Amino acid sequence: MDKFLLVFAMWSAVGWIFVWLGVTNLRRYREKEAREKERATALIADYKDVQQFSRGHPYMIHYPILRYITSDGTEYEAQDDFTLEPERYPVGTTLELFYDPTHPEDYHLAITPGNTKNAWFQLRLGIIWVLVSFLGVLLLHSFANNYGWDLLGALKDLLHL
Repeated sequence: MDKFLLVFAMWSAVGWIFVWLGVTNLRRYREKEAREKERATALIADYKDVQQFSRGHPYMIHYPILRYITSDGTEYEAQDDFTLEPERYPVGTTLELFYDPTHPEDYHLAITPGNTKNAWFQLRLGIIWVLVSFLGVLLLHSFANNYGWDLLGALKDLLHL
């Protein structure tokens, strides 16, 4: 194998890992949303306050404790994974929630920030990483074999076309 293709494979490996993570996470989030179709109204019963530190300064984050009743009449109480601001969503506020009818403790709030944001970021980062790796290797090959900026000629030579 040409040494430049080997360099591309090594440089792009990290990008391919990000692509794989992004696709995997997107699929997982879509499956979660497909399972959690049943709708309920959740009441913010309380908040669990947790102190965090950023650059040595303390601040509080607030996890809502939700109560909701499923379609079969069972009441559930759960602490959400996402934080909310008590000023914007005070105790007693009702929110729309979607849960899995077979496992009602698995749910997501309708207002929760998109879970797919990180997955899309990983996917885009991976694609960009692979493209930059390819262009970098193409430039290296081009200048190492005295093609200069003739990238098309270097590409044909690199791929043996």
